[in-house]
Amino acid sequence: KEEWRDKRDNQIYSRGDITKKQNPNIRLLNKNGDFFTRVTIGNRRFEEYKLFMPAKFKENLLSLFYSREPYNVRLTKKDPTHYRVTIDYEIPNPEPKIDFSNGSIGVDVNPDRVAISEIRSDGNLIKSFTILNNRMFFAFTRKRNYEISCIVKQIINHALRDNKAIIFENLKFKKEFENQGRKFNRVKSTFVWKKLLTLLEHKSIENAIMYRKVNPAFTSVIGKLKYQKMYNLSIHESASYV
Repeated sequence: KEEWRDKRDNQIYSRGDITKKQNPNIRLLNKNGDFFTRVTIGNRRFEEYKLFMPAKFKENLLSLFYSREPYNVRLTKKDPTHYRVTIDYEIPNPEPKIDFSNGSIGVDVNPDRVAISEIRSDGNLIKSFTILNNRMFFAFTRKRNYEISCIVKQIINHALRDNKAIIFENLKFKKEFENQGRKFNRVKSTFVWKKLLTLLEHKSIENAIMYRKVNPAFTSVIGKLKYQKMYNLSIHESASYV
């Protein structure tokens, strides 16, 4: 019972409010370049704690602090003396700088691998390859999230390097396609599949890469019948070409 209570009470969440100095209950403070969190513990009573963060996030946090835009804060207890601080806030979407004029990169997500095809603007295949990764489906949450992030980073870097847009599966496909094969049914219901595609969409927007979402039904069948033998591809690589 005590363990259950600890898990239930191990988080604090405070919603941002632009009318109350960005966040009314858990506020960021900047003191000579060091950040602190000021937590409200009662009527005009506060406690301050130093915030440790990776150097790569410091510039983003400074921009947020001086923007005066609201932000949400979640404190998650790690041990009796340490909390993990998660800050989320809205950022404007940049205008896409990479479009389909130079071709695209097709992505097909599977339980143990992600297949990728690079395509010219005229639709002809340049190359296909596969990223193998069993860990993203079977690891614990933090490790799984890390693996997903690494795969998405590879796809984004490939698109940036070759100046190509990205095509991937649509999460909101029509219900009538639910029973189109074992692979399709297995993958579509997987949390990891949704998490990877959601992160890929967010990172495409963040990096000003144009993208297109397609219905995943029948891609494996079409790829197998039309392109697998023609280009000597795996079933998943041919699906990414479709």
